[in-house]
Amino acid sequence: MRRKNVFKFIIFGVSISSILFSCGKRLEEQNTPNSTQLKQNSLSLNSELQKPESIIPPDNTGIALGVGFDSKSQESTTKCIDGDIRYVGQHSMETNIYHNMDMHSLVNELSGNVNGQAQYSVFKGSALAEYVSQIASDEYSETFTSITTYRAKQLTLTHLKTSFYGAAFVNPDNTVKNNVTQICGDEFVNAVNVGAKLIYTIKFNFENKSQKQTFDGTINAGITNLGQLFGKIATLDENLSSKISFELTARQFGGDKTKLSGAITDSIINCNIKTIQKCIDIVDGLEKYRINDFSDQMHEIELNPLKENGFTVISWQTARHADHLVANKNSAIRLIPKNYSPILDFELEQLKKDLLYRYEEELTHHNRAYALLYNFGINNEYVKDQLNDILSKSKKNRYKISFAADTCFSDPSNCKNATQDAYASLENYNSGVLQSYVSNILPKYNLTGQWTSWKTPSINIFQLAQTGAQIAMGVYDYRGDFTFYSYNGTFIDDETAFLPITVIKRKQDNTYCHLNATAKLSIIDDENFDLRIKYSSKNNYIECFETDKFPICTKGDPYDCLDKIRFERFPF
Repeated sequence: MRRKNVFKFIIFGVSISSILFSCGKRLEEQNTPNSTQLKQNSLSLNSELQKPESIIPPDNTGIALGVGFDSKSQESTTKCIDGDIRYVGQHSMETNIYHNMDMHSLVNELSGNVNGQAQYSVFKGSALAEYVSQIASDEYSETFTSITTYRAKQLTLTHLKTSFYGAAFVNPDNTVKNNVTQICGDEFVNAVNVGAKLIYTIKFNFENKSQKQTFDGTINAGITNLGQLFGKIATLDENLSSKISFELTARQFGGDKTKLSGAITDSIINCNIKTIQKCIDIVDGLEKYRINDFSDQMHEIELNPLKENGFTVISWQTARHADHLVANKNSAIRLIPKNYSPILDFELEQLKKDLLYRYEEELTHHNRAYALLYNFGINNEYVKDQLNDILSKSKKNRYKISFAADTCFSDPSNCKNATQDAYASLENYNSGVLQSYVSNILPKYNLTGQWTSWKTPSINIFQLAQTGAQIAMGVYDYRGDFTFYSYNGTFIDDETAFLPITVIKRKQDNTYCHLNATAKLSIIDDENFDLRIKYSSKNNYIECFETDKFPICTKGDPYDCLDKIRFERFPF
């Protein structure tokens, strides 16, 4: 069975009017299509960031059906297919409660990530990434998310035929021009689901991982509505509950969104144990709104694809031109050139995946810094300065990565250069401070002293100095060279520490270069520990290594993909 691309719930302000419809003049008013005109409706980072939320424009061209799609660049193209609209299925509504949805799970749910493609919409509409990051869980937070989806009937395109633009690419002998895929894409939208979504999330933020583990052991499964959470919070240890902050976030897509303000006045409400009643009242109001008002809005809306009526597009499907015959005058053709063979560029796909990983890393750092600054009342001026530095620089870095990604989508031949330029311009900051805000952590052992790794000839002496949960280190190789060091490592639990380190490499010409990295130190016992080093994405690897290719880890903990170095206390 051939695959179908399904893109659910374009929530990043996409308002896919540029996906759905050609820009500029109406088709009948234009004489011949040219490349500039036909590509005007392509998505780009700049245009998409400014799109309004309404996804059905006030004309009579229909909803998305027949619009082209380039599966390689993930760009919408030109509407080259027409046909009749058919309504399929029944209206339905369902509510699901999700526990600890991470960013990828949310992108799957909200963007219809199929075969890893729609996740790139994170770059193309940063509002999606911002919203998803607000309600996603991470290693320092716990989330409960209620998603109510109302689905109207599906709109499908039948009796396919070439549009005005599509017919322009068919020769008199019914062969198709070679440049048709550049303008019409290799796929087209053949089905659209419209409806609405109501999403609200309670996100609990913790000072450290130990608090999250304790919380998770008390607040377990069995939640059928978010109001039940507050009863469970009452059973928490008073010391723990006093340190937890939580956020309530609510968004509606489709329907009469103005009515949501009657249940929640701001898009994000912050609470703690002292102000918990405020959030209890709001959640009660949201539950009533979901059951009554939201449902009533949907039943009052008339399904009409030709005008704005309160529904939003919650998913759309594409089909390959190669798989469908379409009518063109008195013949049936496939809107692809003769001997068409799509090219798969694995290097390009790897660059896109790497950009996505780096983008999410910057976004995670930004959100953690924000939570530490505004949820936990940090008084240390040095730490506050470091966190503000992360907020500023991680935001700039995300934009640089986004523009590189946009180049990879719109101009694949320049993807590698754009990616290298973006990485070279990323601004460094001390990400180690994100792990350093902890309380009441007492490591199992004091590691102060000298250590060695017998199986690693390049390392001779590893000097550690530990005071409570704080740790510093310096490493010398067999030549006596200082090879890496750290001044502000911190234990996040009783056996794990993270150390932001500077690595010094001697090059072949006996000059030196520096790399930023983070080391994860895992205590084995009083005489042994393991060290894993993860190099920063902000380095120019070529300066220090023969290759600039580093594997992307797909495991939950990226350090699990790294080789560990076992250290033993140095025998005196």
